[in-house]
Amino acid sequence: MTSLQRFFSFCRLYPLLHILHHLYSLSLIFLFFLQFTPLFIHLFFFFFLYLFLVTFKTFFYISALYLIFLIFSFFFFPNPFILFLFLLAVFLSYTYLSFRFSTFVFFYFFSLFFFQLNEKEWHYHVPPCLSSSTASSCFYHSLNFPFLLSFQILSHFHFVFLFLSSTPSTNIMSFPNS
Repeated sequence: MTSLQRFFSFCRLYPLLHILHHLYSLSLIFLFFLQFTPLFIHLFFFFFLYLFLVTFKTFFYISALYLIFLIFSFFFFPNPFILFLFLLAVFLSYTYLSFRFSTFVFFYFFSLFFFQLNEKEWHYHVPPCLSSSTASSCFYHSLNFPFLLSFQILSHFHFVFLFLSSTPSTNIMSFPNS
């Protein structure tokens, strides 16, 4: 058992973290309807997700979902720099997958960068069609909210994994390389 697993077993933080997760969900929806999402919410969610993703066997599949989304985005918003970052992500995934923290940092902040490509202010991103003058940019902005929603769906699954891992008969929180 790793030190992180012992920490979870000792403190039993699952209910508190579940409450924090739903507080984040409510704040995200509230701020979305206020027409902006501050960067500090994303940064909070980054540390929040890392706490769970770094210990799960499903980390590789989470990374694959990111890659699929990025491939899909190339058909609608091609950019040489994005292509370079995507190829770098593939290289990191297959070569340095054991360094889960660095890979997750890359994927998360790359998604933030992707949100902000057409925005003047890096600290905020605008909801669909509110700042777009053409149909293509309107469609591009419409990708933002579903992608954020996918974070919510994935985090719900991870809470299920956490509760299952609290029983001795399961081994979901074991590391892939252990």
